[in-house]
Amino acid sequence: FAPCLIAAMRPKSFTSRRPTLHDLGVFLSLYKFPIIAGLFAAVALSQLGCILAARERAVQTLVLSQSSSFGALLGLAISLSYFPEQNFTSLAFGLAILTATIVYFQSEQLIVAHYVSKSSFFIFLYLALLSCSHMISAAIPALESHMSRFIFGDLATMNDSEAWITIAFSGLVLVYLSTHRQISVRMAFKEIVLSL
Repeated sequence: FAPCLIAAMRPKSFTSRRPTLHDLGVFLSLYKFPIIAGLFAAVALSQLGCILAARERAVQTLVLSQSSSFGALLGLAISLSYFPEQNFTSLAFGLAILTATIVYFQSEQLIVAHYVSKSSFFIFLYLALLSCSHMISAAIPALESHMSRFIFGDLATMNDSEAWITIAFSGLVLVYLSTHRQISVRMAFKEIVLSL
């Protein structure tokens, strides 16, 4: 009964056809390198996520990604405010790396020096960085179009050169983790053993 009802509700001009192997071939030809980059990144990030989860620092990944987003927005805001006719994506990339590095090392020092709760501290830091990012994007309306590329980018917006960079970086991370497996395991479970 349901298929008859759906067929009756469908407009007569709508023709449905099943996807063919040719359609799949066209899709894969468009997204060949981004799909491979996504697979490499997924494997590398899952390994790093296991290490961070074992160290009770799963929220730290959110903080680092938000701090790099904050740095990218700051770099774009500076380039759009002072150099509107030029494209300074390297400034945004450099500030993203710089802010993520600063936030990482400063948060590590604060956790060690003050013995604060890791999860509570990282959630506070994440929310502070998120609010600063929203303030920057609200202050400069021209960031609205650029924000989608940096914040909401996905495999569909990745070009081939970015895909190759992602593949290379993820490959380096995988090689490092596989050759330094003992160090990774020791680092992941050091805090658990010390707390016993």
